[in-house]
Amino acid sequence: MSRIFISINFNETHRQWIKKTAEQSRTFVDRGKYVSPDLYHLTVQFLGEMEPESADDIGNVINQCVDRFLPFELEFDRMGYFERRNKAILWIGIFENQVLFELREEINQRMKKLGFIDEKPFRPHITIARQVVFKDEHSKENLIKRGIDIPPFRVDQIDLMESLRLDSQLTYRSMKAYKLAGKKGSYS
Repeated sequence: MSRIFISINFNETHRQWIKKTAEQSRTFVDRGKYVSPDLYHLTVQFLGEMEPESADDIGNVINQCVDRFLPFELEFDRMGYFERRNKAILWIGIFENQVLFELREEINQRMKKLGFIDEKPFRPHITIARQVVFKDEHSKENLIKRGIDIPPFRVDQIDLMESLRLDSQLTYRSMKAYKLAGKKGSYS
């Protein structure tokens, strides 16, 4: 069994931009587990645990979705965090993007027909660190106020991903990439 999800993956150039931004967050934290740059992604929908071989129906649904969307650009917004008990998850957010939300909604509605229910609000972000302990409350506020400098990213495909452990190391593997080739989309 593997954890399967649909994501937007970043090229090497953008992974380095994200890494540089993640490194800048270290001045605000005492400790945390920073995500390896090869794991940076934006989850479009988490599907859950399953055998990778059983993903054929999912692939058919993704094909139907990408046939409706043109490539589009994501703009990076700011750093933020989710509180988890006495620790936090650091992330880089995405400016609100209508095409991204429409793509996510299209995938979500079609996946419901296959039995994949995801009722959580969609909050597009890239996780950069887990189990973070901030230096103090002032550091939390300053992290959020801090600007970031990452150029826009052109999304021209989404990937069906598998999360697995190889030699006790977390790894994400693209099972298949799906090119956006349809009628909706924008380049702004």
